[in-house]
Amino acid sequence: KDDTQRVNPPKFSKIEDMSELTCLNDASVLYNLKERYYSGLIYTYSGLFCVVVNPYKRLPIYSENVIEMYKGKKREQMPP
Repeated sequence: KDDTQRVNPPKFSKIEDMSELTCLNDASVLYNLKERYYSGLIYTYSGLFCVVVNPYKRLPIYSENVIEMYKGKKREQMPP
């Protein structure tokens, strides 16, 4: 049995919503989460769910300014 899994085109690198991946498999999900994590993007949508990778450090993303940007917005209007 061939254990090779298909990969996504480069345009899907660090995609915000993994439900948009053309090749949705374990390797693609892990790769996308890893690339986003290394870029400081710990939140990633997967359809209706938000996946969070714990950075084990404080991030300056919970300021009043950021909170106000997200307040009252629909999920589709803002990045994860």
